[in-house]
Amino acid sequence: MNPNYTIRFAEVDDAFIITQHRRKMFTDMGEQNYIESTSVDSVYQQWLEAKLARGDYVGWLMMHHDAVIGGAGVEIRERGPRPGEAVSRYAYVVNVFVEPEYRQQGIARQLLTTLIDWCAQEGLRTITLHASDKGRHLYETLGFEQTNEMHLVL
Repeated sequence: MNPNYTIRFAEVDDAFIITQHRRKMFTDMGEQNYIESTSVDSVYQQWLEAKLARGDYVGWLMMHHDAVIGGAGVEIRERGPRPGEAVSRYAYVVNVFVEPEYRQQGIARQLLTTLIDWCAQEGLRTITLHASDKGRHLYETLGFEQTNEMHLVL
């Protein structure tokens, strides 16, 4: 990794830049519902500020000098214990984004490796995410496996 790049934890004051990255991420993926819903940004930012303050969202930002050039986060979620997994907390990966001019330099991999290491230290044994077509290969090289999930919106 470039020695001018550093990773730091996201703070509540970073909610605006994370929200901007989220919008760019969904735009890159061509998610039309998100692209057309500009009002969601302010609502998401407020939600994220509260989650960051409580520690229910943990994020990492890649810095190049003073500029944020990428990031990744986890929402700490809970579910009922299941066989082989008594701990009900798990990590849901969100907001993985790298500015276009910094892509293909291993930045997303470094962010995700940092995130995975943190989850292991925190005892979060399960990490889930929804991969974009462009990101799927990276996640697979880090050990993620595709699952059979279904989705219903009411």
